[in-house]
Amino acid sequence: MRAAARRAVAVAFALALLGGFFPAPAQIAVIVHKSNPVRDLTLADLQRLYLGRQTTFANGLAVVLGEYRPARHAFYRATLNMNETAVSRHWISVVFSERNATPPREFRTAEEARRFVTTTPGAICFLDLASVSDDLKVVTVEGRRPQDPEYPLR
Repeated sequence: MRAAARRAVAVAFALALLGGFFPAPAQIAVIVHKSNPVRDLTLADLQRLYLGRQTTFANGLAVVLGEYRPARHAFYRATLNMNETAVSRHWISVVFSERNATPPREFRTAEEARRFVTTTPGAICFLDLASVSDDLKVVTVEGRRPQDPEYPLR
């Protein structure tokens, strides 16, 4: 019995240590160029944008999609209910169907994503909230800010 108790304690300790290796997912923010008049998007808006079904904002500005690689899994799961492979397959079909939509540009670093959005008026991208800088505009989703407990991209 003592050996079993020691093993249980050792397993619990190992699991507690492993918890430090798997950080909680970062809070995702949807960002646009500062000059973009868009202030709020619904999940349906994000779905239309990130599936290539909508290629302009309401004001007629052409949409230029960006994706921050470290947040892709969480964003696509929360927004499209799709994994990254399904999203890639979808975009292959969009490209071959000759629709007037361009797949998102991928950014491996937050700095690349920020530079893209600050220099591209029609840009929209998702980024972890901690990486957002003052020169970016954070868009609310379903009327909620990323800090709100009921923000849909958690």
